[in-house]
Amino acid sequence: MLFRNALPLFRLSLSLAVAAAGWPVLHAAAQQPSNASDLESRPNVVVIMIDTMRTDYLDLYGYDRQTAPFLNWLAQHSTHFPNAFSTSSWTAPATASLFTALYPTQHSLQIGLLYQQWLHNHMLVDKVEENDPKHEELKARLDSIDKPAVVFQKLPKEFTTLTEIFQQSGYTTYGIAANINISPDMNFDQGFDTFHFKDQMPAQEIYEHVVENTSAIKGDKPYFLYVHFMDPHEPYTTRYPYFIEQSTNEENMKEAYLSEIRYMDDYIALMFHHLRMDQNTLVVVVTDHGEEFLDHGRYGHKPQLYGELNDALTLFYGPSMGITAQAPIQNVSHIDGMRNVLELVNMTT
Repeated sequence: MLFRNALPLFRLSLSLAVAAAGWPVLHAAAQQPSNASDLESRPNVVVIMIDTMRTDYLDLYGYDRQTAPFLNWLAQHSTHFPNAFSTSSWTAPATASLFTALYPTQHSLQIGLLYQQWLHNHMLVDKVEENDPKHEELKARLDSIDKPAVVFQKLPKEFTTLTEIFQQSGYTTYGIAANINISPDMNFDQGFDTFHFKDQMPAQEIYEHVVENTSAIKGDKPYFLYVHFMDPHEPYTTRYPYFIEQSTNEENMKEAYLSEIRYMDDYIALMFHHLRMDQNTLVVVVTDHGEEFLDHGRYGHKPQLYGELNDALTLFYGPSMGITAQAPIQNVSHIDGMRNVLELVNMTT
């Protein structure tokens, strides 16, 4: 199997410790509907995953500039976990952990599609047994018969996902994703009645899709909506008026990244108000991983586990459910999300 570089180990040990911590403060604050066994009494659930947004560049975490005013407001009215950690510095394994409550070594999706293609193109192919029961495999389409075949990892069908539980419970399930790692080819569409994927789809287009398909998203019963925003991921687009010209290419790269966050924040706010998420809706906002800007000598999110990459925004908003504004200090992780979402809506696996 393909394994990630786990250095520095102190970050990995923090991530591995979070499962035992639990989220008792959130549970104590939440109030269940009086008739929670009835589907109609249950709240809608919206999970927003933000790709590549590092937490220390948010004013919520003390950054000296307003980079995400709506997310800042939302966190101030949510249970926000400042000590939250991703299970990976890559999208596919981190998101799989959110959907399955398993670590990458358990769900077996340990690297993303593009990096697997890179390994294949450079003929650095690790052998994956075809009879490995831990995951299904997708054969790469070879550009040349001279290259060895590589077997791709994807989200295993053997694990029941968060989406499948909602679907089986009668919810309308709708997914929107702008990252190729969260595509049907990677099996992330399982459990969704409708799954709309377009690689690198900007926040404005996602919002417009939500507006145009509101009836399908809501249906005639409670709905589960997953939205995966991609804007902070490279290539960084300069989003005016939020982009401020700097004196060097390196500074302009970071500036473009910050403008992407601010631009995306606007459309998250519009989507929130359009769907009236302040009414009978549990809203969960998480990030899959962060981004480096030469903090440790590199750009991007390579196979490292520094805080700039693995500190993860994690908040739960639901005033109608009794979720209060607070910031518990417990360590939490993506693997905790599935269990706690289900408990908040009075479901069990």
